[in-house]
Amino acid sequence: CSFCPALPDDLRNWPYFSFHYFISGPPCRPQKKPNTSVHCVQPSSFFNKMGFSSQPIVIDGRGHLLGRLASIVAKTLLNGQRVVVVRCEGINISGNFYRNKRMLPHKTTRGKEALARLKVFEGVPAPYDKKKRMVVPSALKVLRLNPTRKFCSLDRLSHEVGWKYQGVVATLEAKRKVKSKHFYDRKKQLTFLREQAKKNVASKIQPYQQTMSQMGY
Repeated sequence: CSFCPALPDDLRNWPYFSFHYFISGPPCRPQKKPNTSVHCVQPSSFFNKMGFSSQPIVIDGRGHLLGRLASIVAKTLLNGQRVVVVRCEGINISGNFYRNKRMLPHKTTRGKEALARLKVFEGVPAPYDKKKRMVVPSALKVLRLNPTRKFCSLDRLSHEVGWKYQGVVATLEAKRKVKSKHFYDRKKQLTFLREQAKKNVASKIQPYQQTMSQMGY
């Protein structure tokens, strides 16, 4: 979308993750210059291109607003798609702490089946630590919440009412980030070596490339 604002630097530069826009982009507004650094996927085009996947959609819940994320995930579940939400302890809540909403008709057959397609985890357990995780721009706090509004994180709120695993999850997340950094650095190094190898043999394989292009390859 040529009129969608770019993501903030602190979000765009989140380390060691491959973020992909999920379902909907941020609200459009006119700009003087088109912004091509952000790829926005609107709801209709997302479902038309993707359809139903046998693999679950993995969403990184950190930095999302609880109500907005819940409503979008609920619609996706009711459409038959499986969804996995990781790092739920990083979800933010705006406004009143005691406000609660139910997004799925859990008493109906359709709602029960949709709820069975949902999985939520604290942290990023295996095998989802090695899968691409998506974000929902229309539910991100940095894009949807006024900077002057107060908010809290779900892990702090849960810890204050009796959740006993805040420290355990934080320790496991720290270890996972170290492994992710090592994997990411190695991946960049291998990519650089692969591109360098292509440049080194480009002159040698040029005749073969021309022959293949003439044959339609």
